[in-house]
Amino acid sequence: IGAQPAGVQVRNATITLYGSASTPNCHGIRNAGYLAVQNSTIFSTGCPTAYGINNGSGSAANLSGVHVSASGTTNAYGIWTTGAVLSLYNSEIQASGGATFDDALHLAGGSSFTVVGSTLTAVSGTGASVSTGDSDGSVTGSLLLSSRAGAGNHWGVYTEDSAAAQVVVVASSRIISTDYTVKNKVNTTLRIANSTMEGPLGTQNTGTLKCAGVVDANGAFFASSCP
Repeated sequence: IGAQPAGVQVRNATITLYGSASTPNCHGIRNAGYLAVQNSTIFSTGCPTAYGINNGSGSAANLSGVHVSASGTTNAYGIWTTGAVLSLYNSEIQASGGATFDDALHLAGGSSFTVVGSTLTAVSGTGASVSTGDSDGSVTGSLLLSSRAGAGNHWGVYTEDSAAAQVVVVASSRIISTDYTVKNKVNTTLRIANSTMEGPLGTQNTGTLKCAGVVDANGAFFASSCP
C-alpha cells in the first residue's frame, strides 16, 4: 500500500510485497497520514532494504493484533517511524536477513511511541529490537528478542545520540540478546523497571541509564542497578 495522506484502515488482511535486487526499497505499507491496522499480516521481502511499515513525518499509526515481517538483503526494518506517532498493541514485529542493519522497531526524528504486549524480534546483521533517536516512548509487557547471525552486534534496546533529550521507558518486559541488553547513548534517559535483562555482554551506557527491580539471566535480582 503506497503513501496515503488522507488515511487508510486495514482489517483482517494479508499484504505481501515481493521485491527484487533491482528495487532499492520495499514497503509493505507506506504511511503519510493516518494508518489503522487490526488483525492483519504485512510482509515485505526481496529488496536490498525492506520495510514492513514505513511511517513518514507527520503521520500517525495505530496497530493492533498485527504480524509485520521485513526481510531485506542489506537492511530490514519491521516498522520504521520518523517524526510520527506510533501506537502498537498485542503484535509481533520482525526484521531479518539484512547483512548490515536489522531493527524490529526503528524510531527517529522526534517520534513518540507506545508499545504494549508485543514481541519485537531482530535477527541477522547489526540491529536491535527497539532503536530510537530523538524520540520519546514506552515499551510495556513486551518481549524483546535480538539475535546476531554473523558479524555485527545486537541489542535489545539501542538509543542513538540525540540532539534533544529523549526519554525511553521499558517496564514489565523481557529483553533477550545474544550480545548486549541495551546501548544507551548521549542525551538519553533510559529507564527499565520490573523487567528481565538477559545478555552475556551486559549494558553499554554514555547517557542516563536507570534500572529498578530487574532480574538477570541467572535469576539475580537488582533492586536499583542494571545487570
